[in-house]
Amino acid sequence: MADYSREIIAMLDHLHIENAIAAGVSMGGYILMQMLRDAPQRIEGVILIDTRERADSDQAREDRFKTIAEIEKNGVAPVVDAMLPKMILNEARREPFREIMMTATPAGMIAALRAMSSRRDSTSTLRALKVPALVIAGEQDQLMPRSELEKLAQGIPKARLEVVPAAGHLPFLEKPRIVAPLLTAHLQVRVRD
Repeated sequence: MADYSREIIAMLDHLHIENAIAAGVSMGGYILMQMLRDAPQRIEGVILIDTRERADSDQAREDRFKTIAEIEKNGVAPVVDAMLPKMILNEARREPFREIMMTATPAGMIAALRAMSSRRDSTSTLRALKVPALVIAGEQDQLMPRSELEKLAQGIPKARLEVVPAAGHLPFLEKPRIVAPLLTAHLQVRVRD
């Protein structure tokens, strides 16, 4: 996660962006939490979508290494096809996202899985957060139970939880007309501060 965080901070530097409202979805949330450790002064607001603050359990870590073995043996397609129904409930929205997922190389996907398996617990990082936070949960997310997102939001001092009905792990793809106004409202809060 530290490597991903450094890359994003370097991109902000390259673009001459001193401060930003940062959003992280799933693994992107883990990267954002690392950014909060690496450069908290750069983050003016936080949006976390279907992610968790805890490090992987032993079982979750073991499952990630089984997935790595599957990728090494059969490539990314079987993993993508197994994950897709868990990520997006609406079948009509799956194929465009499958195309995006299929651009991942085996090496890239394996590196991401290894990074997720060894990430730090971010509970204390989020409890110390001093900027407004929006937590968005897909009501029917099979990968990140709603109870996890409720706990995440409760642990952040200035957090607001929004649950997107009839959405899975990627509510912004399934219900953009619901999620877009939530994001806009959060950004407007930061503009008024």
